[in-house]
Amino acid sequence: MKTQLINRLLLVFVLFASISTYAQNTTPAEELTPEWSLVSQKDGVNIYLRKDFCKVGPQVKLLPYIFYKFENTTTVAKTIYFTAGLKYDQECIGCNGEDESKKAVNVPANSFVSCDCTFKNGTLSSLITNPNYPDTRTFESVQLLDIKID
Repeated sequence: MKTQLINRLLLVFVLFASISTYAQNTTPAEELTPEWSLVSQKDGVNIYLRKDFCKVGPQVKLLPYIFYKFENTTTVAKTIYFTAGLKYDQECIGCNGEDESKKAVNVPANSFVSCDCTFKNGTLSSLITNPNYPDTRTFESVQLLDIKID
């Protein structure tokens, strides 16, 4: 009976810890700006996000993107694995761990990697919507899930 109670308490603790971790890596759309914003720190790595509008190919309207920046503050190179989830009012793309939303990046010691509208490191970007085509979704937040640092 005592073991059963301990197991239930442990389960409740794990659920609350999971919810807390999940919430800490969610950035609402209205908080995204063209400036880098620190959204998470883990194992000597600072994670930043920003939103920008980019001219892409023959598209008439600028496309809104989320850009990611990883700063390694340690003296050893790091590989960061994460899933980028984009939450809309009607769905969440990547929030269920879909393979196309999983990303990995290598960051040298005492350095950073990021992306901008040149897309030289396109892995570190996510297209929010394409305003050149009809879309009824409303973007609500970006979620960084399953962050693993090696």
